[in-house]
Amino acid sequence: MRSILTLILVLVVGYTNATNYYFSSVSGDDSRTASQAKSSNTPWKSINKLNSIFSTLQPGDSILFKRGESFYGTITVKKSGSPSSPIVVSCYGSGNKPVITSFVTLTSWISKGGGIYESYNSSLSSTLNYVTMNDTPEAMGRYPNSTASNNGYLNFESHSGKTSITDKQFSSTINWAGAELVMRSRRWVIDRNTLKSNSGTTITYSTTSSYEPYNNMGYFIQDHIKTLDVLGEWYYNPSTKKVSFFFGSGSPSSYKVQASTLDYVINSEGYSNVIFDNLNIKGSNLYGIYIRSGSNITIQKCDVNNSGRDGMNVSSHDYLTVEGSTISNSQCNGINLNYSGDHAAIRNSKIVNTSVFPGMGTNGDGKGIGLYTNADYNTIEYNEIKNTGYIGISFKGNNVTIKNNLVDSFCVTKDDGAGIYSHLGSAPDTKNRKIIGNIILNGVGAGYGTDNPAYFPSEGIYFDDGTSYVELSGNTVANCGNNGVYIHNAHELIIKNNTFYNSNRQFTAIQKIDHDYIRNNTITGNIFFSKAATQLTSYLKSSANDIGQFAKMDSNYYARPIDDRLTIFSNYPKSSSSTVSQNYQLESWQNKYNKDNASKRSGKQIAPYRLNKVTSSNRIGNGLFSSSIDGLLKASCTIAWSNDGKMDGGYVVVTPSDRYSTVFINIGSVTAGKKY
Repeated sequence: MRSILTLILVLVVGYTNATNYYFSSVSGDDSRTASQAKSSNTPWKSINKLNSIFSTLQPGDSILFKRGESFYGTITVKKSGSPSSPIVVSCYGSGNKPVITSFVTLTSWISKGGGIYESYNSSLSSTLNYVTMNDTPEAMGRYPNSTASNNGYLNFESHSGKTSITDKQFSSTINWAGAELVMRSRRWVIDRNTLKSNSGTTITYSTTSSYEPYNNMGYFIQDHIKTLDVLGEWYYNPSTKKVSFFFGSGSPSSYKVQASTLDYVINSEGYSNVIFDNLNIKGSNLYGIYIRSGSNITIQKCDVNNSGRDGMNVSSHDYLTVEGSTISNSQCNGINLNYSGDHAAIRNSKIVNTSVFPGMGTNGDGKGIGLYTNADYNTIEYNEIKNTGYIGISFKGNNVTIKNNLVDSFCVTKDDGAGIYSHLGSAPDTKNRKIIGNIILNGVGAGYGTDNPAYFPSEGIYFDDGTSYVELSGNTVANCGNNGVYIHNAHELIIKNNTFYNSNRQFTAIQKIDHDYIRNNTITGNIFFSKAATQLTSYLKSSANDIGQFAKMDSNYYARPIDDRLTIFSNYPKSSSSTVSQNYQLESWQNKYNKDNASKRSGKQIAPYRLNKVTSSNRIGNGLFSSSIDGLLKASCTIAWSNDGKMDGGYVVVTPSDRYSTVFINIGSVTAGKKY
């Protein structure tokens, strides 16, 4: 009994005698003893020293970096704390957060002519993914420049498999072999391919992409010294470890240029119960923070900046906490939680400027996401996610809560994405997912570099193939290029008490019969508000005649105050070769499908224009066109006047007899250049 008691006392004493170790890059000295480094007056100096002693740390120990100073290297975790006594990596003193970085400053520039200068640095790696000028991120050089027409994209008319493209307008005397061919192979994918040769209008390339491109999509060329012609553009030659940089007529001494040298700034594999607090983690080739397996690592009040791929990349790690931190300027994803990491909590943090340079991320699907989670029991709340290349928040898993976040400005470099997105495909149903009280604004859409640049498929909230068992309540969604909320082959959804405003369509449901059916959904208490007469409040389409089975719908507002007559659109097959397309007023929708019986439309109508004065006689021979069809001309249809009361003042009934039927109003002769 005494032995057990003694052991307990020893353990308690060991945990309560936690040790602080101090580091200063200015006054530190790695030759000092561990006893000396316990004092802030005699600190150690470098991250190399920290890594050499990390495995000797005990639960409860703290590593403290001096504020206002910068430390070069990768912190490699080599010891776990305990749940009650974690190991802490933090700071001391006053001033700005200490910077932990792999950036080196490039110096000794040599002019190569034409405004291009070259710098060698032995610390540079086999790849270079991040360069800044005066602390501002810079993209590598490209042709055409992003300021050129079509946002710097060229378009190809034809292709051969995944080996070549042909652009009839392309003509270059430059041999681009060895450069990167950046191609928008899908609206949601930007791939980086190796350009093998170019001859005339044809470019040959090799690729690891899984996508064969569509014709008329966009491309540009980068990673070649001949692209450098704009201040800040750069090219890296890994065989010589030299960076070429375009300063133009400026002097290199007027600028601070930094380049990333290491893959990670913080690296942990298999360790647990560690806290990173109040650090500025800056400048990685791959990931600012890279965590694999283990559990209970906390990132709090940290800034993770300038990551060559993801700001944070975490896999197979349970109970991750990110609190009060900022993840900015990541080339691929902001926070990527990958797979098998349950019970993560991401709170009160900011994720900004993710994947804003086309061609600087990585290939394939799921790139350019602010925050991605694919596990169970994860909570994402009170965060700001702004200016994201593709999707703001993408989630899978069971028992996920996404609550009270602001997602603003997304789909800025790619689209067919959303502010908040979920996709399961053929995976088993997931349950108990809640999206509550979020604000989703400004789904921009990225038409440039596609075969349809006038189309902007950016959705506020997007439930894609197979998504199931989600409650969407109390959210506000506005200003999206396509839909406020989009259901695509999804089921078991509760969509209630949300406000959708000023998107191209406020609500859309589209079903294809070779996918999951849209069934067992409840849509109640929502406001679908279309600001413009060109916007629909609701768009429903199916490849079967089953729109009436999509959802229980009631007590919604369908507000389209400039034109409240054509509120809800539906489309479904009539036969194997024809479809039925119908625009409904709310009342005719209610009568057709026995839905939305307690729903309402706009309480007040707004005139789409104001008539100031009449300057000439009415050009329509039938005057106000309120009593007959006089003056109408027709082709491939019959027309008749109706006074059945369905519309004020009567209306024309048009019955098509051909797919291309036409009705004209004769207004007589007109004069070019004159307004009517």
